[in-house]
Amino acid sequence: MLLIRTDANKQVGLGHLTRCLTIAEAAKRAGIGTTFLLADETAVEILQERNMGYKVLHTDFADMESELPILFKTIRKLTEKGEDAEKTEDDKIALLVDSYRITVPYMKELKEGLQRVCGGELLLLEDHGDPSYPADTVINYHIYGPDFSYEKNGSRALQGCRYMPLRKEFIMQPYRIREKFRSVLITTGGTDPYRIAPELAKRLGKEKGMTLHIVCGRFSESRTELLAMEKRCGNMKVYSDVRHMWELMADCDAAVSAAGTTLYELCAMGIPTVCFSFASNQILPGKTFGEKTAMEYAGDYQKDKEAMYKRIEERIRGLMGMSKEEREKIGENLRGITDGMGAERIVEAVFKEAAHEGEGNKL
Repeated sequence: MLLIRTDANKQVGLGHLTRCLTIAEAAKRAGIGTTFLLADETAVEILQERNMGYKVLHTDFADMESELPILFKTIRKLTEKGEDAEKTEDDKIALLVDSYRITVPYMKELKEGLQRVCGGELLLLEDHGDPSYPADTVINYHIYGPDFSYEKNGSRALQGCRYMPLRKEFIMQPYRIREKFRSVLITTGGTDPYRIAPELAKRLGKEKGMTLHIVCGRFSESRTELLAMEKRCGNMKVYSDVRHMWELMADCDAAVSAAGTTLYELCAMGIPTVCFSFASNQILPGKTFGEKTAMEYAGDYQKDKEAMYKRIEERIRGLMGMSKEEREKIGENLRGITDGMGAERIVEAVFKEAAHEGEGNKL
């Protein structure tokens, strides 16, 4: 049985839930029952759409230490015989935690309590290279993952893009670089708190003969403004709750994206991309992609937003002026980052006898 403790709302966005869903779907394909544990009901509709089991704790997502008594009670009920959670043929129980609100005391008590309640294994999705959080297995699938050590707390570590939980729709999709550059995808995350998407639309929309495809997240602060701009502009299309993101990506010649999970999806498609950061957890991914791949990092919004916007404009103009062959080379470089089988490898490592202990992908 796989239990997943994560959240999605306007404060934390959709990134945590999205990658956990990919792992959950891989677990279900392997015959492993999966149940999400949520602080509140914000993400319930999304889980229902994906046919995922869930329990709502009715706690404060920002104060995770206070939820522990309720969390242990819920886990005990779910793992006892007769509860309505999905069951697995394997008796093993694992709890995956994905949140930036965790603390060391929370993880310490959770690890000890999980053993006491059900003998389960504690998994942590970790993005920052911080070895201080107690866990049985730490997963850092990022391009910079192999650069860190998690030996401090004795955790097994699954590191590098080999473990990137890419949605199945992005694996081996038929994307071809077109002769003529004509469209750009813009995606700024699930919330867009600084309204970066509208500003990019204003700047890039001035380029003649180019169409902008803008993804507006479910919790986006820019939704109303973008929809109004779409009505006024003939070269701009706005999309919400995109079900088949790969199809939208495949219709674009380049992308501008915040430095989150979407970067790995764009790599899998081989789409020339310029990325940027607006939150602290996006700086390291953005910089590393810029240093290790053919992807351009435009900088951090918080540090110098005008410089970031100018670099994005310059890079898009540069891509527009490149030949098809030059853009194909960029696409080939990006495709080599991940093969899209990370979620399956995570499930295998956790639930199968032949776990790949300590295996990583050094880029």
